[in-house]
Amino acid sequence: MEVDGAWGQNDYGELVGGIGGNIKDKSGAIIFEFSSPVNARDSLAAEFEAIKHVISISSSQIFEGGKILICLDSLQAISSVKSGIFDGLQVVIRNKDIKKWVDGKIELGYVPRYLNEEADSLGKYGLKRQVLASYWAQ
Repeated sequence: MEVDGAWGQNDYGELVGGIGGNIKDKSGAIIFEFSSPVNARDSLAAEFEAIKHVISISSSQIFEGGKILICLDSLQAISSVKSGIFDGLQVVIRNKDIKKWVDGKIELGYVPRYLNEEADSLGKYGLKRQVLASYWAQ
């Protein structure tokens, strides 16, 4: 999985957040993509929202029992989640503390920005969207 958060101006000149990313199968084929606007006060908050979104998707029965690798290009977001610091955000998925869930089922991995371009583009598209757009491969 690759995710990214963006923060910037939308088409109306408002400062907003956007998220985007994809889920790939073991062969590297994209099986799911998403792009969405989010309420975020800065780029770090947008990164958290992207992580939360992909965790909520991956916690479905489709991914039960396995481990998941989420790749992002924000060392600050990775460090904050791993240390349990969420900059005042309430980050709870299915009544579970995200840090415990990440420690048990999810690994966060850093990738340089140039390897995260698809998620980066989807996150930036999220700045311009009015609602979530998501697609499962057929």
